[in-house]
Amino acid sequence: GQIGEVDGFAPYLGLAEADVAITAGGDFALESVFNPTVMPQVAQDEALQSGIVRSYYFTYSDSSGLKATSLAGDLNLRNETPRRFYPVGLIPNQNVYPADVTLTAVNGDVAIDSSMLSYPSATGTFELLAQQNIVADGSVVQIRQSRSDPAVGRVPGPTIPDIIANRPAVPLHQGDLTTNLVVANDGDITTSNTLQQLTFRFAKQTLMSAGRNINDVSLAIEQNNPGDFSLIEAGRNINQAPQRRSNGDFDGNDNRFFEVGGPGRVEFYAGGTVELGASTGILTSGNLRNISLPADGASITVYAGVGADGPDLDGYIDRIIEPGDRIWVDTGAAELLGVDEDASNEEFIAAIRATDEFTQREAVKRVYLSEIRAGGIEGTESGDYTRAFTTIDALFPDEQGQAGDLSLLLSQITTESGGDIDIIVPGGLVNGGVASADELVKEADELGVVVKRNGSIR
Repeated sequence: GQIGEVDGFAPYLGLAEADVAITAGGDFALESVFNPTVMPQVAQDEALQSGIVRSYYFTYSDSSGLKATSLAGDLNLRNETPRRFYPVGLIPNQNVYPADVTLTAVNGDVAIDSSMLSYPSATGTFELLAQQNIVADGSVVQIRQSRSDPAVGRVPGPTIPDIIANRPAVPLHQGDLTTNLVVANDGDITTSNTLQQLTFRFAKQTLMSAGRNINDVSLAIEQNNPGDFSLIEAGRNINQAPQRRSNGDFDGNDNRFFEVGGPGRVEFYAGGTVELGASTGILTSGNLRNISLPADGASITVYAGVGADGPDLDGYIDRIIEPGDRIWVDTGAAELLGVDEDASNEEFIAAIRATDEFTQREAVKRVYLSEIRAGGIEGTESGDYTRAFTTIDALFPDEQGQAGDLSLLLSQITTESGGDIDIIVPGGLVNGGVASADELVKEADELGVVVKRNGSIR
């Protein structure tokens, strides 16, 4: 059956050192999730309320978790303050979920009405999974995974422990190779309207995937290990479309963003268009925002217009790499696959076929870009660009790709602390943006495609 409202309120879930799984056959609504020991003590006589000496601390542990599942309906996370239980003016601390969170709508939508935070843990993972849509219904919704030292939250004190601003000297998820998941399998990750804000802030590598569109979403990720990889993918479009005022002018307060701190790689992958509008854009920042992270910034790859089927990886391996004379040497593909540069072509082929889809796509991309460059050099000398066009046709046959564009307009793609930028738009337009608009002026360092330290743009 359903788990929902009674007298206007859905269930409140108070958790401590517990791992809880709750499943509803139909719709499932949660009013609030909280840790009772950070709730204010309440006097029986409201007049005595000011005389209470309060003590706050969290009792979540690494083993604390919540799995909330709707099998045949929608999952609604209201994340409302349980004010009905407290005197006027006394605001409890709510919506701090345990460290391991899996929230699933097996056949429907996940709707989030207000902000939420998961407790810090070196092994904590956040999973938000919907067969259809993930939708923010509140005006400002922030979904955050804490990066704080968990021990700080467990120390009793007269004020609620700060598990947001506090950060350990060593990154909390250093050595953690698991991945957060935000997946709308057949639908969108979006807001109810363009005036709302939906922001995700995660403390480790993350996969965000929508079967259709990712609309008006901001995302901040901290990657803690050199091999970390985050993927933002949409079957159709990744949109941060320009916001306009009622008179048609661009809105200069567009602060939507995609930002990755720490090392590794981040990939944006759209079957259709990647539209950055007048947003802050796509940035990687190394340890500029968090000194605890490694200094080297993550590399960025943007795929736009790759179509429903995406690049033909198997075809490219068959047509270009396998018959080639070790064309993968000095491309970085061998290192990625753990193959020695002196290996045979057969050894490399075996490794690239055996790896996972995402690593295979990165290895093929490195060879692909090297071949385009080599073909371009040959063409300038001989006038024959066959090598370059052959490598493009092998990865993106006529029936694949050519389905969308990349548009920066008044935005940027930037690595601030090192890292490459690779842009692949097989048949569409790359709009590098304008310097300014009459209604909205940005500084030079807020626009364009820029590598600020070391790295290449390809």
